[in-house]
Amino acid sequence: MWKDIVFGVNYTIDGWTHTASTATFTCAQNGIYNIQLNASVRSTTPIFTAVKINLNGTEVPGSVYGNYNNLTTPANYTFQYTSKVTISITSGDVIICQFISTANSTTLNGVLSTFGGGAITTLPSATLNIFRIA
Repeated sequence: MWKDIVFGVNYTIDGWTHTASTATFTCAQNGIYNIQLNASVRSTTPIFTAVKINLNGTEVPGSVYGNYNNLTTPANYTFQYTSKVTISITSGDVIICQFISTANSTTLNGVLSTFGGGAITTLPSATLNIFRIA
C-alpha cells in the first residue's frame, strides 16, 4: 500500500501552500513546473520499494522510481531515489508524494553526512523541489 510522505519542515515556499507535518502541497499559480522528489528509503530485508508523485490523487506518468532488491542485498540497505517530472499545474491542484514497500520494516530514513569532514548531520529523509518554469 502506498503511504504519503509527510514533510515536517518548510524551507522556502513561493506560489504553493503547505502545512508542516502534512503531505499536501497546494498550487497557487497556474504554470509548467519541474518537480523533483528525493527520498532515502531504508529496509532491513530484501524487498521492492518505490516513490512516486501524485497530482490531484492520480499518479503522474513517469514519476514512479523504484528498485527490486534481490536476496543478495545486505540487511539495513538504504536506497536513494530521485523522481523528476515536468507537468502543467493549475491553481488549486494538489501534489502528494508517496512511497511503497513490500516489507513493514521499510522506513523513510535520514542520511548521515559530514559535509566535508565537519560534524555529522542528519539530512532529511525526503525533499521536494518545485520550480515554476513557465
